Amino acid sequence: MPRKKRSYKKDVLDGNYRDSRLFAIACEGEKTEKKYFELFQYFSQRVTIHIIEDEDYKPSHNKSAPKHVVERAAKFIAVHDLKPDDEVWLVLDVDRWTFEQLKEVADYCQQSSNWNIVISNPCFEVWLYLHKKNTISTELDTSQKYKTALNEVEKGGYYPYTFITEIENAIENAKKLDSNKSHFFPNLGETKVYKLAESVIAFIGKNKLQDFFDIELPRLIENRNKSR
Repeated sequence: MPRKKRSYKKDVLDGNYRDSRLFAIACEGEKTEKKYFELFQYFSQRVTIHIIEDEDYKPSHNKSAPKHVVERAAKFIAVHDLKPDDEVWLVLDVDRWTFEQLKEVADYCQQSSNWNIVISNPCFEVWLYLHKKNTISTELDTSQKYKTALNEVEKGGYYPYTFITEIENAIENAKKLDSNKSHFFPNLGETKVYKLAESVIAFIGKNKLQDFFDIELPRLIENRNKSR
C-alpha cells in the first residue's frame, strides 16, 4: 500500500519525502500554548511544527487529561508515521493533575522512541514569565497569580510576538532554575519547556533563529497589523 501523502508545508510535491524534521506538540487544549509554539514553524524551513489539538477538550470535565493527551498524540502518529529523527513533545501542567497521572505519561514517553514530556509547575505561564524575569517569587504559586504577573512584567500582558524574541533568555533562566534536570517533574516555580525550545534551536542553529528575529518576525507583525 502506498504511503499517504502528508499535508505539511515543507513536503515536496510527490508527498513521499519531507526535507524537514517534524516536531509534533500536544498541549492541554489551551490557546496560549498553541499561539506560542506555532511561531516555531517560522524559525526555519528545516522544521515542520504540528500542534496536536483537541477542539472538544474541557479540562474541568476530564481528570484523565494527561493520558488523553497521550492518546491524541498516538492517534496522530498512527496516521502520520514518524521518521527516525522526528520528535513528539507532550506539554503539560501540574496545576490540574496528580503526580501519579503525570508519572504515568512520563513512563510512557520514556519507553517510546522520540517521545518527550515537558511539565511546568504550576502552569505554562511559568515558562512565559521566564522570558522576562530570571527569578521567581515564592508568592507565585497559582496559575491566576502567574497570569496577573505577566500583565505586570509586560505592558498589555502576554503577546507571543514580543515574548518569542526572549526565548533564549527563557531557556537560560529555566535551565538555571531547574533543580533536578534529570527528573521529569519540576518543583514549584520551575518548568521543563526549555528542553523543547533547546531541541528546536539546536536543530536549526542560532543563525537561523537570528534570521527569524531579523526578517521573518517583522513580516509576521506587519501582516498581522495590516489584517486588523
